[in-house]
Amino acid sequence: MFEINGIRGVCVRPRRGGISVRYLEILAGEHIGLAVIDGPDRLLPTVYDLTKMGMPPRRLRALPVSNPSVYPNADVIGAVVQLLREAARTASEAIELGSRLIDQKIDDERKGSARFNAALAFETQVDLLRGIVPEQFAARVGPALDRIQTAAALLAGYRLTPTCPAEVAGLLDLIGRLSDGVSVRGLPASLAFAFSGGWVGAKSLAVAAHAIGSQLLGLPKADESVALLPTISGSAIQFLQKLFPASSFVPADFLDWVSEKPLDRLIVVPPLGCRVTEQRQLERSQFSQKDGKQSIALGAEVLFVEHALRNAAENAVILAVVSEGLLASVGNSDFREWLLRQAQLLAVISLPAGSCYQGTSVRCSLLYMRKRASQPDDYSIFFAEVQEEDLLDATQIGALQTAIDKAIEETQQQCA
Repeated sequence: MFEINGIRGVCVRPRRGGISVRYLEILAGEHIGLAVIDGPDRLLPTVYDLTKMGMPPRRLRALPVSNPSVYPNADVIGAVVQLLREAARTASEAIELGSRLIDQKIDDERKGSARFNAALAFETQVDLLRGIVPEQFAARVGPALDRIQTAAALLAGYRLTPTCPAEVAGLLDLIGRLSDGVSVRGLPASLAFAFSGGWVGAKSLAVAAHAIGSQLLGLPKADESVALLPTISGSAIQFLQKLFPASSFVPADFLDWVSEKPLDRLIVVPPLGCRVTEQRQLERSQFSQKDGKQSIALGAEVLFVEHALRNAAENAVILAVVSEGLLASVGNSDFREWLLRQAQLLAVISLPAGSCYQGTSVRCSLLYMRKRASQPDDYSIFFAEVQEEDLLDATQIGALQTAIDKAIEETQQQCA
């Protein structure tokens, strides 16, 4: 049993199937106003409004909330992601839809226009999406339309305007998880600590990635910041500009982009397992030839790190998210030797398998480095191995973030 705004409710979990109208009428006779029907085979609970005595039970898409003030938790975000992915025909369409819904919801909160309101929860209200999402989405029929409206009804019950970095990370996580491709999925909110520490603060910052994710959290910490997102739609960019109004978003491939002036900070997230075959991009690489032969393909991780160093100012700090193979495999030994001549390693944070690219067993590391013309003969590097449980422990993550900042700050003092 529960009570919301003076209305009594009950949760029911049938062993199989649903429940009858007669059973709902009995509940109404017992002065139950809300019935929540849950079960292991349901994406979301089914909610019935029983407050209209003498009227048939009304199915709700969500519990109507008159004054949303609570920020959605991970379970709510996960439900919205699944609804939108099932309603959309493609991953890009899902990102477009999610970006528009969130953008309109935040805009609604700021302007107080109340287009996102409690009435969205009622199944009979089918026209309220018009003006909120484009016609091609609002015109959907059947299950697809119902899933879009259910997602909107869920969002209507929560506050989406973020008030802290953790809430910004939640919104980025929602949009990033709408992508189908593992190799281009954005980094999850659990890795927010890596990109929001004090070390990010600088005059200029560039973030290069192929998806929306927590790697964008450092953007507001720099005086000037740009994100290079080659596959992001216009609606997604509009959404990002609301979150980061002082930053620029460029739909360009990082490997074809050159900064107008050397950068103080760079964050690069190469697409997982991608091999680059564009000749113009390969020709710029130190590793384009081997044994006198021109390479026809190189790993994106090598090219991203190399291009980041090319665009970095002297003493700039670079964070690269790379697979374990780049740091350990025999085939990448030449690259590692070259890297140690180009940059001073500051910290290497080994992450749990699948924490960067969920749904895979790939282990990744956070590689922090400082570009220097010459390296010290002997210096310390901060190493840490993060366990899955650590990502859920705020104290552990806070200590790790502090240790990373300290390692970077100490080398800055040495360079000064």
